[in-house]
Amino acid sequence: MATATATTKKGLELLSEKGKKVMELKQVLFSNQGNSLIFDGLASSISKNDYQEHVYQNLLSCTCTPSDFESILISVSEYTNEKILKKQFEGFRSKLSSSLERKGQNHFSTDVCLKRGGVVVVKKIGINKDFIRKEFSLSAQEALKLKRSGFIEQYGKLKINAVIQKMMKAVGEIRKQNSVQFELSDFYYDDSTGFYNVDIISVIKVSESDINGSTPVILRYATYMDRVLSEIDKIYHKSFNG
Repeated sequence: MATATATTKKGLELLSEKGKKVMELKQVLFSNQGNSLIFDGLASSISKNDYQEHVYQNLLSCTCTPSDFESILISVSEYTNEKILKKQFEGFRSKLSSSLERKGQNHFSTDVCLKRGGVVVVKKIGINKDFIRKEFSLSAQEALKLKRSGFIEQYGKLKINAVIQKMMKAVGEIRKQNSVQFELSDFYYDDSTGFYNVDIISVIKVSESDINGSTPVILRYATYMDRVLSEIDKIYHKSFNG
Protein backbone atom coordinates (compact mmCIF):
# COMPACT_ATOMS: atom_id res chain seq x y z
CA MET A 1 0.00 0.00 0.00
CA ALA A 2 1.29 3.47 -0.83
CA THR A 3 2.28 5.77 2.00
CA ALA A 4 0.11 8.86 2.48
CA THR A 5 1.80 12.12 1.56
CA ALA A 6 0.57 15.29 3.26
CA THR A 7 -0.79 18.18 1.27
CA THR A 8 0.82 21.59 1.63
CA LYS A 9 -0.63 24.69 3.27
CA LYS A 10 0.36 26.70 0.19
CA GLY A 11 -1.37 24.20 -2.06
CA LEU A 12 -4.60 24.34 -0.07
CA GLU A 13 -4.57 28.15 -0.31
CA LEU A 14 -4.64 27.80 -4.09
CA LEU A 15 -7.77 25.62 -4.00
CA SER A 16 -11.33 26.94 -4.09
CA GLU A 17 -13.89 25.66 -1.58
CA LYS A 18 -14.97 23.09 -4.15
CA GLY A 19 -11.36 22.04 -4.65
CA LYS A 20 -10.81 21.69 -0.90
CA LYS A 21 -13.81 19.38 -0.59
CA VAL A 22 -12.52 17.14 -3.38
CA MET A 23 -9.10 17.21 -1.71
CA GLU A 24 -10.63 16.11 1.62
CA LEU A 25 -12.38 13.24 -0.15
CA LYS A 26 -9.08 12.15 -1.71
CA GLN A 27 -7.38 12.17 1.69
CA VAL A 28 -10.08 9.98 3.22
CA LEU A 29 -9.95 7.54 0.30
CA PHE A 30 -6.17 7.37 0.34
CA SER A 31 -5.92 6.81 4.10
CA ASN A 32 -8.50 4.00 3.93
CA GLN A 33 -7.05 1.96 1.10
CA GLY A 34 -6.64 -0.94 3.49
CA ASN A 35 -10.24 -0.73 4.70
CA SER A 36 -12.33 -2.04 1.82
CA LEU A 37 -15.59 -1.34 3.66
CA ILE A 38 -14.92 2.41 3.86
CA PHE A 39 -12.98 2.73 0.59
CA ASP A 40 -15.46 0.78 -1.55
CA GLY A 41 -18.42 2.50 0.09
CA LEU A 42 -17.04 5.96 -0.66
CA ALA A 43 -15.87 5.00 -4.15
CA SER A 44 -19.31 3.66 -5.09
CA SER A 45 -20.90 6.97 -4.07
CA ILE A 46 -18.69 9.01 -6.41
CA SER A 47 -20.22 9.74 -9.81
CA LYS A 48 -17.83 9.74 -12.75
CA ASN A 49 -20.01 12.36 -14.45
CA ASP A 50 -19.15 14.91 -11.75
CA TYR A 51 -15.45 15.04 -12.65
CA GLN A 52 -13.12 15.40 -15.59
CA GLU A 53 -11.77 11.99 -16.59
CA HIS A 54 -8.22 12.48 -15.27
CA VAL A 55 -9.50 13.97 -12.00
CA TYR A 56 -11.86 11.04 -11.46
CA GLN A 57 -9.19 8.43 -12.24
CA ASN A 58 -6.65 9.99 -9.89
CA LEU A 59 -9.21 10.57 -7.16
CA LEU A 60 -9.75 6.82 -6.93
CA SER A 61 -6.16 5.81 -7.73
CA CYS A 62 -4.24 4.10 -4.94
CA THR A 63 -0.92 5.18 -6.44
CA CYS A 64 -1.75 8.89 -6.78
CA THR A 65 -0.84 10.46 -3.43
CA PRO A 66 -2.76 13.41 -1.92
CA SER A 67 0.22 15.63 -2.73
CA ASP A 68 0.19 14.57 -6.38
CA PHE A 69 -3.59 14.93 -6.52
CA GLU A 70 -3.35 18.42 -5.08
CA SER A 71 -1.13 19.44 -8.01
CA ILE A 72 -3.68 17.96 -10.42
CA LEU A 73 -6.52 19.95 -8.84
CA ILE A 74 -4.52 23.17 -8.95
CA SER A 75 -4.19 22.76 -12.72
CA VAL A 76 -8.01 22.61 -13.17
CA SER A 77 -9.66 26.04 -13.03
CA GLU A 78 -12.92 24.92 -11.39
CA TYR A 79 -10.99 23.74 -8.33
CA THR A 80 -8.67 26.71 -7.92
CA ASN A 81 -8.76 30.06 -6.17
CA GLU A 82 -8.16 31.90 -9.43
CA LYS A 83 -7.40 35.27 -7.84
CA ILE A 84 -4.52 33.92 -5.75
CA LEU A 85 -3.29 31.58 -8.46
CA LYS A 86 -3.26 34.31 -11.10
CA LYS A 87 -1.29 36.58 -8.75
CA GLN A 88 1.35 33.88 -8.23
CA PHE A 89 1.54 33.11 -11.94
CA GLU A 90 1.89 36.83 -12.66
CA GLY A 91 4.98 36.99 -10.46
CA PHE A 92 6.49 34.05 -12.35
CA ARG A 93 5.58 35.62 -15.71
CA SER A 94 7.12 38.97 -14.81
CA LYS A 95 10.41 37.41 -13.67
CA LEU A 96 10.63 35.20 -16.76
CA SER A 97 9.90 38.10 -19.12
CA SER A 98 12.54 40.30 -17.46
CA SER A 99 15.10 37.49 -17.60
CA LEU A 100 14.46 36.95 -21.33
CA GLU A 101 14.81 40.68 -21.99
CA ARG A 102 18.15 40.72 -20.16
CA LYS A 103 19.26 37.94 -22.51
CA GLY A 104 18.49 40.23 -25.45
CA GLN A 105 15.09 38.87 -26.45
CA ASN A 106 12.54 41.54 -27.39
CA HIS A 107 10.17 40.26 -30.09
CA PHE A 108 7.90 38.19 -27.86
CA SER A 109 5.08 38.61 -25.38
CA THR A 110 4.09 36.75 -22.22
CA ASP A 111 0.80 36.24 -20.46
CA VAL A 112 -0.81 34.28 -17.63
CA CYS A 113 -3.17 31.57 -18.84
CA LEU A 114 -5.00 29.72 -16.06
CA LYS A 115 -6.77 27.50 -18.58
CA ARG A 116 -3.41 26.18 -19.74
CA GLY A 117 -2.07 25.90 -16.20
CA GLY A 118 0.62 28.55 -16.21
CA VAL A 119 2.37 31.10 -18.40
CA VAL A 120 2.57 31.43 -22.18
CA VAL A 121 5.37 32.93 -24.28
CA VAL A 122 4.03 34.08 -27.65
CA LYS A 123 6.11 34.60 -30.78
CA LYS A 124 4.33 36.06 -33.81
CA ILE A 125 5.45 34.84 -37.23
CA GLY A 126 4.09 37.10 -39.93
CA ILE A 127 4.42 38.92 -43.22
CA ASN A 128 2.79 42.03 -44.69
CA LYS A 129 2.44 43.57 -48.14
CA ASP A 130 5.88 45.21 -47.85
CA PHE A 131 7.41 41.73 -47.74
CA ILE A 132 5.45 40.80 -50.88
CA ARG A 133 6.71 43.97 -52.61
CA LYS A 134 10.32 42.96 -51.99
CA GLU A 135 9.70 39.26 -52.71
CA PHE A 136 8.21 39.96 -56.16
CA SER A 137 9.79 43.39 -56.89
CA LEU A 138 6.41 45.13 -57.01
CA SER A 139 5.36 48.74 -56.77
CA ALA A 140 3.23 49.84 -53.81
CA GLN A 141 0.18 50.00 -56.10
CA GLU A 142 0.80 46.50 -57.46
CA ALA A 143 1.20 45.11 -53.93
CA LEU A 144 -2.06 46.77 -52.89
CA LYS A 145 -3.88 45.15 -55.83
CA LEU A 146 -2.53 41.74 -54.79
CA LYS A 147 -3.72 42.35 -51.26
CA ARG A 148 -7.21 43.20 -52.47
CA SER A 149 -7.27 40.12 -54.68
CA GLY A 150 -6.50 37.86 -51.72
CA PHE A 151 -3.17 36.72 -53.13
CA ILE A 152 -1.11 38.00 -50.20
CA GLU A 153 -3.32 36.16 -47.74
CA GLN A 154 -3.05 32.87 -49.63
CA TYR A 155 0.67 33.21 -50.29
CA GLY A 156 1.26 34.29 -46.69
CA LYS A 157 -0.52 31.24 -45.32
CA LEU A 158 1.57 28.87 -47.44
CA LYS A 159 4.84 30.69 -46.76
CA ILE A 160 4.34 31.03 -43.01
CA ASN A 161 3.21 27.42 -42.56
CA ALA A 162 6.27 26.17 -44.44
CA VAL A 163 8.61 28.29 -42.33
CA ILE A 164 6.93 27.28 -39.07
CA GLN A 165 7.45 23.62 -39.93
CA LYS A 166 11.20 24.32 -40.11
CA MET A 167 11.04 26.26 -36.84
CA MET A 168 9.23 23.53 -34.94
CA LYS A 169 11.64 20.91 -36.26
CA ALA A 170 14.58 22.98 -35.03
CA VAL A 171 12.95 23.63 -31.66
CA GLY A 172 12.30 19.90 -31.31
CA GLU A 173 16.03 19.27 -31.55
CA ILE A 174 16.70 21.40 -28.46
CA ARG A 175 16.85 19.36 -25.25
CA LYS A 176 13.22 19.33 -24.16
CA GLN A 177 11.78 20.80 -20.98
CA ASN A 178 8.95 18.43 -20.08
CA SER A 179 6.82 21.20 -18.57
CA VAL A 180 6.90 23.26 -21.79
CA GLN A 181 4.54 22.43 -24.65
CA PHE A 182 4.08 24.15 -27.98
CA GLU A 183 0.88 25.20 -29.73
CA LEU A 184 0.17 27.08 -32.95
CA SER A 185 -2.58 29.63 -33.43
CA ASP A 186 -4.78 29.71 -36.49
CA PHE A 187 -3.60 31.88 -39.38
CA TYR A 188 -5.02 35.40 -38.90
CA TYR A 189 -4.80 39.01 -40.04
CA ASP A 190 -3.94 41.73 -37.50
CA ASP A 191 -5.66 44.97 -38.48
CA SER A 192 -3.53 47.01 -36.07
CA THR A 193 -0.22 46.02 -37.71
CA GLY A 194 -1.21 44.95 -41.22
CA PHE A 195 0.49 41.57 -40.76
CA TYR A 196 -0.75 38.08 -41.54
CA ASN A 197 0.38 35.90 -38.65
CA VAL A 198 0.57 32.54 -37.00
CA ASP A 199 1.58 32.59 -33.33
CA ILE A 200 3.96 30.04 -31.83
CA ILE A 201 2.72 29.64 -28.26
CA SER A 202 5.09 28.12 -25.70
CA VAL A 203 2.98 26.91 -22.78
CA ILE A 204 4.87 26.65 -19.49
CA LYS A 205 2.88 24.51 -17.07
CA VAL A 206 4.09 25.94 -13.77
CA SER A 207 4.19 23.35 -11.00
CA GLU A 208 3.49 24.15 -7.37
CA SER A 209 7.18 23.74 -6.55
CA ASP A 210 8.16 26.27 -9.26
CA ILE A 211 5.40 28.83 -8.86
CA ASN A 212 7.35 31.14 -6.53
CA GLY A 213 9.85 31.66 -9.32
CA SER A 214 13.14 31.21 -7.47
CA THR A 215 16.25 32.39 -9.31
CA PRO A 216 17.37 28.86 -10.35
CA VAL A 217 13.87 28.02 -11.63
CA ILE A 218 13.55 31.23 -13.66
CA LEU A 219 17.08 30.78 -15.00
CA ARG A 220 16.26 27.24 -16.14
CA TYR A 221 13.16 28.32 -18.06
CA ALA A 222 14.73 31.54 -19.36
CA THR A 223 17.78 29.67 -20.69
CA TYR A 224 15.54 27.19 -22.48
CA MET A 225 13.16 29.80 -23.90
CA ASP A 226 16.11 31.98 -24.96
CA ARG A 227 17.35 29.08 -27.10
CA VAL A 228 13.87 28.48 -28.50
CA LEU A 229 13.26 32.13 -29.40
CA SER A 230 16.76 32.52 -30.84
CA GLU A 231 16.32 29.45 -33.05
CA ILE A 232 12.97 30.78 -34.29
CA ASP A 233 14.51 34.20 -35.01
CA LYS A 234 17.40 32.65 -36.93
CA ILE A 235 15.06 30.71 -39.21
CA TYR A 236 12.71 33.70 -39.59
CA HIS A 237 15.48 36.02 -40.80
CA LYS A 238 16.91 33.39 -43.09
CA SER A 239 13.46 32.69 -44.60
CA PHE A 240 12.13 36.22 -44.89
CA ASN A 241 15.20 38.44 -45.05
CA GLY A 242 17.73 36.12 -46.63
